[in-house]
Amino acid sequence: IPENLKEEVLNTSRYNDFWAGYFFSESLILQNDDEEKIKEYQTLMQEVKINDAVSTSINDKLLLVLSIKINKYLADGILDNNEEEEISKFLGYSSLSNSAALYNSSAYHKLIQSLILRDIQEGKEVEKRFNVKNLPILLGKKEQLLWVFQNVKGYEEKTGRRYVGGSSGVSMRVCKGVYYRVGASKGHSIEYQYQNDLGSGVFIITNKNLYFIGDKQVKISISKVLSFKPYSDGIELVKDGANPKPYTFVGFDSWFVVNAMQLLVE
Repeated sequence: IPENLKEEVLNTSRYNDFWAGYFFSESLILQNDDEEKIKEYQTLMQEVKINDAVSTSINDKLLLVLSIKINKYLADGILDNNEEEEISKFLGYSSLSNSAALYNSSAYHKLIQSLILRDIQEGKEVEKRFNVKNLPILLGKKEQLLWVFQNVKGYEEKTGRRYVGGSSGVSMRVCKGVYYRVGASKGHSIEYQYQNDLGSGVFIITNKNLYFIGDKQVKISISKVLSFKPYSDGIELVKDGANPKPYTFVGFDSWFVVNAMQLLVE
């Protein structure tokens, strides 16, 4: 059909609803033991891969499927070889393998992260499963890059002091010629905590250290992490030392960092 008409059809809401409602129903997304359904799904995906001009709506639905499948497999731990093979088959007969959207998606990043975790768990040399250009740090001997998170905000807990107390009990305007006697209550200095902004930058995890490169730089040896508190959008880390203090990094899912640290210190 003419390209302009084809594009118009691909962008209609009815077309999107058709894909979301029928082909990507729960039975197909989870791929239960229904061999007939699985075969139907695989045949459909082969038909979709006629050329690279697959609609955005199809790829969006496929990315949703990929995310659901990965989260399903990760529910009981790190992806095993059979689960990795199933994901590979899915990518092979879907249109995602030729899509730039795949490599920028959080689902694909989580897939690669889970494979890196498996490499660590099996005691293998961490394979280079992704490429990073212009890394802003120099890695040490036998130090290997695991992941780089972009656009991360960093904070460091600091201790400040301020002077309080010393009240005379009344408040009055000081006038010329008026004598005023100050009471005996003395002022004193107290400590308070505040978050010092370290700026925005990259958070880097290797097999030995955690780095934050922003307005200020922080390096934390994984073996020196005293405690941590994971969040859905970041992590708080306490570095062992004479005066341990928390660092907080916000802007990423801490799932990979937490699991990598625990595997590396085992």
